[in-house]
This record gives sequence, C-alpha cells and structure tokens, in this order.
Amino acid sequence: MAKFKLRKGINVGGLAAETDPLLNKAFVDLGYLPRILDTNDPAFLIVGRTGSGKTAIIKQIMGAASQVSVLDPEELSMQYLHNSVLRTIAAWGVNLDIFYKYLWRHVCILELIRMRYGDATDVPSRIQQIFPITQLFGRDQKKARQVSQEYLREYGEDYWVRTDTRIKKITAEFEEKLTKDAKLSAALAQQVSGSVGADSGSRNLGRVESEVVERAQSIVSDFQISALNSVVETLEKHGFDDPQKSYFIVIDDLDKNWMPDDILYLDLVKSLLSSVHELNRRLRAVKIIVALRENIYYRVFQKAAKHEPQREKWEDVLVRIKWTEEDLDRLVDCRLAQVFKSEYTLDVPTLRALLPQKKTTRAEDGRDYVMSRTFMRPRDVIDFVNRCLAEAADGVTRISWSTLTGAEVGYSEARLKAVIDEWRDSYFGLPSLLPIVRKLGPRFTLREISDDDVYAVLGGDRASSCSWLQDLGVRLLNNNEPAVEIKMEFVKALYLVGLIGIRHPQSHRTAYSFDKAIRTSQDLSESEVEFVVHKMFHSALGLRDMQAALSEDSA
Repeated sequence: MAKFKLRKGINVGGLAAETDPLLNKAFVDLGYLPRILDTNDPAFLIVGRTGSGKTAIIKQIMGAASQVSVLDPEELSMQYLHNSVLRTIAAWGVNLDIFYKYLWRHVCILELIRMRYGDATDVPSRIQQIFPITQLFGRDQKKARQVSQEYLREYGEDYWVRTDTRIKKITAEFEEKLTKDAKLSAALAQQVSGSVGADSGSRNLGRVESEVVERAQSIVSDFQISALNSVVETLEKHGFDDPQKSYFIVIDDLDKNWMPDDILYLDLVKSLLSSVHELNRRLRAVKIIVALRENIYYRVFQKAAKHEPQREKWEDVLVRIKWTEEDLDRLVDCRLAQVFKSEYTLDVPTLRALLPQKKTTRAEDGRDYVMSRTFMRPRDVIDFVNRCLAEAADGVTRISWSTLTGAEVGYSEARLKAVIDEWRDSYFGLPSLLPIVRKLGPRFTLREISDDDVYAVLGGDRASSCSWLQDLGVRLLNNNEPAVEIKMEFVKALYLVGLIGIRHPQSHRTAYSFDKAIRTSQDLSESEVEFVVHKMFHSALGLRDMQAALSEDSA
C-alpha cells in the first residue's frame, strides 16, 4: 500500500527551462550532452520541437563548460539590416548570402578573440599579443599575419563592446561602400524617391539596373571577405589549436521575434548554420552550438535553393532530440523523487504508481493514457501531470480516472493553442482546417474531404490574410489544379504540425511527424491511407466520445 499522500500545490516542475526549479536537480541526459561538448564531434545543431528540451541542454552546457559565451539574437540588433539599403539591393536580385555569412563569422570570431585573449579589464594593447611573430614563418604566414593584424586593428575596439554595435558598424560600413559608387548611389536614390518616369524611363532604368546589380554584387563579394578569412586561418593555426582548451559559443532563442522580415530571417538563419559549420570544422578547440526549433529547421531547408545542401547533408552535425516513453518515465520519476524528498519522509511515487490503474472498460492504464496524448516530449508530460496534481483531492494516494480525464480538458485545449502558435509562421491559417477535422472525426480518408470543404477554407475570412491559403487558392482557381491536390496539402500541413498521423493499410501503427518526417513527394491520395487525429487533441476538438465509441466497435 502506498504511503505517500498528495496535497494541493505540489507539481513536477515548470514548462519552460528558464523558470523550471527542478531542471538542474532532475536533469535527464539522453546522451546528447557529451557529443555536443566534444569539440572533435561535428555535432553542433540541436533540433527539436518546442518543449522537447533544447534550452535545458543549453543550460547544462553553460554549467559544464568553463569557457562559454551566449549570443542572444535579440541583442544583436539584426533589425538594423531590415531598415538598411540591403533590402533594396536584395530586391534587385543581388545575392547577399556572402555578406550574411561574413557578418556571422565576424561576430563569432570577435567573440572568440574576446574569450581567448582577455576581458574588459585586460584589453590587448598590441595585436602582436594575439599573433606572436615567433610562431609564424614563411612568406604566406607573414602575409596572413599582416592582413589579420590590419583587420583586427580596424575592429580591435570591438573586442569588448556590445555585439549589436558590431552589427551596426559592419552594416554601416557596407552601406558606405555601396553609396560611394556613383551609379549605385544614383540607383538607390531613385528607388527611395520612387521617381520612375514613363515607359521609356522605365526601360532605361532596367538597362541601368543590370549594370548596377553587377556592381553591387561585386561589392558584396569583396567586402572584407579575404581579410576575415586570413584572420580565421591564423586563429586556426595559432589561436584555437589546442583541443585541451575548449571554447564554446551558444546561440539559442532563434525563434524569438528578433527579425520582422520573414524572408530576411530565413536567409540569416541559413547563413548562420553555414558559417558555424565552417568555423567548427576549422577551429579545433571551438564548438559553436546552435539550438533550432523543428519548424524553423523545416522552413530553412524548405526554402533552400536546388544547388544548396539539403536536409540529409546536415545529419552528421545534427542532434535531433527524441524521447521514448521510458525516458519520460525516468524524467517524471526523478522529479517526483525531488518533490517528495523535500516535502515528505514517506515513500516516493513513480509515474505509473501515481496514475490510475487499468480498468476492464479501458485498454490502457493511466500512464499509457497520458503518454498516448503527448508528442513524446517533456513539456507535454509535465503539463499533463501538473494538471492532474492540481485537480487531485488532498490526501489521496493515487490520481483517479475522473481526475485524469477532467485535467485532460484544459491540457488538450492548451496543447492545441500551443501547436497553432508554434506553426503560425508556416501555416497561419491552420485553424481554418479544424472544422474539417471536427466534422470527419478521429479517423478519416482523403476522399472524405469534400470539394465544398476545400472551397469553404479557401473562401473563408482567414484566407485573405494567409499567404499559404492564398497560394493554394491560386493553384486551385487560376492554375486549375485538381481539388485532390489541395486536399493533400491540407493533410500534409495537419501531419507536419502533429495534429494527425498517417496509417497505411499494410501497417499496424500510426506514424506521426515527431516520429517520422513526411516525404514532400509522398502520395496520400490512396483510398486505403487513413488519417488519425492525435489523441492529444481529441478533447479540444470534441472527439473524445467519438474515439471511445470507435474503440468499443473495434473491440
């Protein structure tokens, strides 16, 4: 018989790592931390859905590494790029990837130099302290040292200043180089004034712009690139060549609203990944770590051009956070042990002992019921268990089925809102698809989605403010695509965000996106393919009773 008793106010931790009081005491390492802390291991990119534990790992890295610095995107003033002439020349067709990569490399290199060679109270007075001449021999090394010294003299004052100042300085310098070119300056002024004449004037502008674009592209390609490359080469050979002295830079919170321009945002994230990949490969004692939400990772490579590396090319540097049911059991059990250790002197419950037992009328016990309503991530389990504990009566030793199903109502609604918020950038009109799901029930096939359903979504109020739905409307109405193609886009979106899973007739299990990514070329129009609404959302969508009836029919 259980000796523990529950009381009001008890919980198993916070939903966000930043405010979770049990994070350090009950951290569960899935084996990712040693890989990320090993500078010989190429893995640097931590990818996971929101709530999967990315920030928790970052916090452990900051506690384990002796030399670690954090770059916060919100403090970099990347918004400065949004208001610069870069937007104008990008609209001309100038490829700014080189400049964006340079910008990230510049910020990271100066941060590493600051970490390696001093602090605000110990500013190197001579560049020779950074590049000792006794370590350099031969003409090439001497030239590299000279270029590096010149570059660092120019930006030496930036060692200790705020990172946002570095961004503004580089961007302003780049703009100055553009405006010093007479033709570029004239073209930029004309763009700002908007004074384009009649048709003949427009044709002349077109001819000028062809040359202007080439001039702008040349400035982009030459902008301090060779000088910074020499700095990196020198640091590679003489600055960060001792793997026994490791230096870490952490870049997290890339999902926050630090760049209002969505296209520029994706370009900057893509350039960041490329720059970090290169620096990690070249600097033996350095690991720059990036944490990225799964939906942003998807969007970056969805936008990638054909000649750029696709997602599978990044597998060697990728740490994708995945939890099993056993891992989540261990996570909650560790937290329960900490909570009861501080509150009680009696027995400590496990998750399975805390939740209700299996009944003859149910196919699963309470623990399995909870797990089947999660995306296999800590935030879901912690949220569900906390709600159960808040609903439980004082003094009970086990949560009842009525308490569990009662807590599910608020949990399901909160998780649905969270998914909509998480994927807002990619699928702003996602709520428009929910009436279809409610109507079709917990299981449906593509043919059950009617053409009227498609027209109702694309003709709805949300479609006018949602580029994703607008694009589908153009495909249907202007390009005369079959309605079935639009229906497949609907179910692909629902699958990708996690609302539904896919079950093929030859399979006995349902595949969800947190388990297995969908192929963009996958044909979902087969009549036997069944779509299954994830149980996490049954209560919020009013499908719980329908699912129970289906379970009884299949029993």
